[in-house]
Amino acid sequence: MGKKIFTNTIFLLALLSTLGCEKRSFSVAPAAEVFRQQASISNKVDIVWIVDGSLTMANHQTNLAENFDNFIGQFAAKGFDYRMVITSTDGWMRESNYNAGTCTVNPNPTHNPLTPYVSSADCQGTRATFGDLTAFRDGDIYGAANGAVGLRSGNYLISSTMDPALTVSTFKTNIKVGTRGDGSKEAGLQSLRSVLRRNSDGSVGYNGETHTALSSFRRDDAFLAVIVVSDEEDQSTEQNGIPYADINDYTQSFLTFMDGYTGSSTGDRKYSVSGIFLEDINTCQYGLHPQATQGDRYKSIVTATRGSVGSICSSDFSTQLNNISEKIITLATRFKLNREPQVSTLNVSVNSVVIPFDEVNGWTYFKGDDDSHFIEFHGSSIPPENALIGVNFDPTDLL
Repeated sequence: MGKKIFTNTIFLLALLSTLGCEKRSFSVAPAAEVFRQQASISNKVDIVWIVDGSLTMANHQTNLAENFDNFIGQFAAKGFDYRMVITSTDGWMRESNYNAGTCTVNPNPTHNPLTPYVSSADCQGTRATFGDLTAFRDGDIYGAANGAVGLRSGNYLISSTMDPALTVSTFKTNIKVGTRGDGSKEAGLQSLRSVLRRNSDGSVGYNGETHTALSSFRRDDAFLAVIVVSDEEDQSTEQNGIPYADINDYTQSFLTFMDGYTGSSTGDRKYSVSGIFLEDINTCQYGLHPQATQGDRYKSIVTATRGSVGSICSSDFSTQLNNISEKIITLATRFKLNREPQVSTLNVSVNSVVIPFDEVNGWTYFKGDDDSHFIEFHGSSIPPENALIGVNFDPTDLL
């Protein structure tokens, strides 16, 4: 009996469509067996930025705007089909009878989206309503305390179909969500639920209500990347207003929401969370506001979803944004093997060129919590569009 040869071959076609494997009928040895698999990988990525809109964030929002090129470059170079939207950490206000501390003129007991929002930063009126808060942002919706209009782009959705110069200019305007939002409760998870019009289990909420660009943004077959930027801890509560019992309760609630929303399983999550926040308050030397707090909750969900952590203590976000984009691309372009490999036998190629095992500029193998198995690419080895990917290995179940 000849030696069995086990082969998994995956074609990545333009990174634009569902991938499949071409069936062949050759034999290289007597009684050889050729194993094939089907794979579903695309270059579609939907990206949600959740940006802290409180008074301490002006410099950080500018930092994001000035370093956006370091984030978007790889997506463009690899031919990714991306859609991008921006919201703020005060989008949660529709969930509760909002009353901003001393600004007692600002309650919204009926959750009316048309109720004007009074800034908790200065207790002065804004140009925004509660409905505007729970929507994607196209810039500073609040305006100044003196009534001046905030800078806005008019484009809520940024996509790969836009002219590159327009993409950059729109992002630079949209990411500056303003600094007159709620400074007493920056709630990232609650705001994400609200802006996506979903309940805490990921099911459809808001009785079918939608908002600008929501229906044009989210695609069921796209990898979902969430990026949080804040100088304070996430202060979200459960949907009924009850505080989370502890950080584990918070993390599990977030994962339950995201799993339900994306239709993911524990080992094969179709999303990631990355962030730029305060990871260690004792080592921050730049721009630390007295009200800043350590983002332990954010760190927990970034770790659970294998995202990238960047420090908000830096005066230059270029490295952080580059690392975040590379991590998103790695997770979005990974593919799942249908059998567990003997890792030592894995052989990976792109366009017939053997790719080395390397965590920086090669491939790595990842085993999920539910016994799922993946190949992931990194750095310069991330496949370009129209690439042919080959993976050969011996499975462990026939040892």
